[in-house]
Amino acid sequence: VPKVITRSMTSGWIRAASRLNTPPMLQPTRATGWPALSARVEAVAEALGAQPESCWTAHDNVLAVLADEAGLRVLAPDLEAVAALSRDHRVVGLIVTAPGEAADFVSRYFAPAFGVPEDPATGSTHCTLVPYWSERTGRPALLAHQLSARGGVFRCRDRGERVDIAGPARFWLEGRIEI
Repeated sequence: VPKVITRSMTSGWIRAASRLNTPPMLQPTRATGWPALSARVEAVAEALGAQPESCWTAHDNVLAVLADEAGLRVLAPDLEAVAALSRDHRVVGLIVTAPGEAADFVSRYFAPAFGVPEDPATGSTHCTLVPYWSERTGRPALLAHQLSARGGVFRCRDRGERVDIAGPARFWLEGRIEI
């Protein structure tokens, strides 16, 4: 299985007909209520410049839910404040999501404290987003759009113990190394 290493994640991937399919090792992360909500939600709202409907813990990220796609599209977070959120609350990054217009849900992912101002297409965050939206919509199969400048489209399925994610891939390097 080839390895894909980006600044935001390292994971194994299987190449299939110009699409990427996640391996079984990617487990879903169920979002849970965030302890000490008021102070932390205020910190998230300040970093985003927008008031989330809700905030959740999601493994090593914060998941903030906005009301609509339009609000997520125009979001211009204060990346210094997002980095401070990472340091102060011991999280890697901030996943921001909303119901989609042409997709079931849309998202963006910020992890500036780890060198990733905004990740263009983050498969790993969908291991949190898919169970959240599957439960919210009552459907296991979902279409997701990541609204970064480059963007990403994901066809996802919540399988309970695993999340399947597939979408078009942009390979920037392919090769063979012999040792």
